[in-house]
Amino acid sequence: MAKRKRSRIQQPTAAAPPRPDESYSELAYITPTIAEEWLALNKQNRPRGAPQVAKLARAMNEGGWKVNGETIKIDVNGVLRDGQTRLEAVVHANTPIWSWVICDLEAGIELFETIDQGRLRTLGHMLAIRDYKNYNSLAAAIRLVYARDPAIPREAGGFTSAVGVAIVEARPGIVKSLAYVRSEGMREVWSSGLSAGLHHLMQKTDRDVADAFWHSLATGEINRQKSPVRVVRDCMIANKSASKDSKLTLLAIQAIVIKGWNLTRLGKTAKYIRWNPEREEFPVIR
Repeated sequence: MAKRKRSRIQQPTAAAPPRPDESYSELAYITPTIAEEWLALNKQNRPRGAPQVAKLARAMNEGGWKVNGETIKIDVNGVLRDGQTRLEAVVHANTPIWSWVICDLEAGIELFETIDQGRLRTLGHMLAIRDYKNYNSLAAAIRLVYARDPAIPREAGGFTSAVGVAIVEARPGIVKSLAYVRSEGMREVWSSGLSAGLHHLMQKTDRDVADAFWHSLATGEINRQKSPVRVVRDCMIANKSASKDSKLTLLAIQAIVIKGWNLTRLGKTAKYIRWNPEREEFPVIR
């Protein structure tokens, strides 16, 4: 039997809090069958199918996999908390690997959110583990609301995934806005996530007008020829097929939508709507 190496880790001082002793680690030989079993316990991890799976699988097949100290993490309930991509690669490559495994970690979403903070899990991932539908579109809506609503306090560290989760939990209307614009078919015309964010903010000013505004944008059911809504919709549709050099940015479309909304609220007509970021401030929803 090989002699156990002496620990290089400095022992805690008397002032240190008690060492947690519930969890333990071991170097495990993980076969594709074991990987499948652990993935089946993956109840609150990020959505499967990360793009790096194929890259890792190729490395495993070519002998490039090394035990580097990174761990696969499983909580006290047997739920996989970290290592999904590595296990998917084992299955994809049909090749077993050696890896460190940490078992019996504390359960709960809070633990998941502290893992791998050097490569932050996206807001979409964190919404997905909370069972929000259309989580990537919802994440886009939340970011827009944070950026455009002055009633939301600015965070010292800027927008983070945790801030985004707090916003949607405090404002369930964002989820309803996303459901509304998707039901109207807005994703065929423009981003359903950005549409939902703007719809949510416009509803704070006038709920009925906001619903009618986005219904018309999505369906093309517009009565007046020179309606600002028609101008906005035509701009969105033209931009979908525009060349890369002439395509408007998402920010420019947002500005045009807000301008169209403000004109609609004032009962005015419009032949065209433009926004020049070099000469104008970004418009405010009124």
